Amino acid sequence: MELQDQPTVSSLRKLLISAFIVFHFGSVVFWLIASGGGSPAPVVGLVAKYLHNTAQYQEWAMFAPNPLQINRYLGARVIFGRGNLKEYTFPRLSKMDIFEAWTQKRYRKYQQRMADLKNPAYAEDAARWIARQMNEPGNPPVRVTLFLYESPIPRHNRPELRDAGWVDYTALLRHQAVFVPTIAVDYLVQPEDLQ
Repeated sequence: MELQDQPTVSSLRKLLISAFIVFHFGSVVFWLIASGGGSPAPVVGLVAKYLHNTAQYQEWAMFAPNPLQINRYLGARVIFGRGNLKEYTFPRLSKMDIFEAWTQKRYRKYQQRMADLKNPAYAEDAARWIARQMNEPGNPPVRVTLFLYESPIPRHNRPELRDAGWVDYTALLRHQAVFVPTIAVDYLVQPEDLQ
């Protein structure tokens, strides 16, 4: 009798899994169509809630009409109660091997969003987080200055590269980058920020 019940459960499970895959794929397609202005608003609202709440929304930023022309990263200077200071840098993909970069790539997106939105509340929240990470017993951080470092991406069609044949773009992106710092926020740490 158990053998007869098993195919029904297995079939139902396969049906539910297939329905979820179709729903998810359809949601992504509707999202991408909506970003081009072609989907009705009620569908977009439902799909947007699902994709945002599950952190699975899609973007076409890589293929945008104006792709990013600069390298960016976030760093901070943390001043402690005793007057000493330390530098903090969010993980940088260019300084990691491919496997480590794959697991840490969310920081690149976070840094890009902070730079694009230019919202002081996000920068202050990042400063509080850094203060908690750098907190030392008996020597708490008192000030966090968050910097956005930017460097233009070198053009691939520079005169000295035209006759070079094959160009190692990985080396090109890391070659003699001069990062210019801009203050994102200068935050005075409150005692409650460290809890």
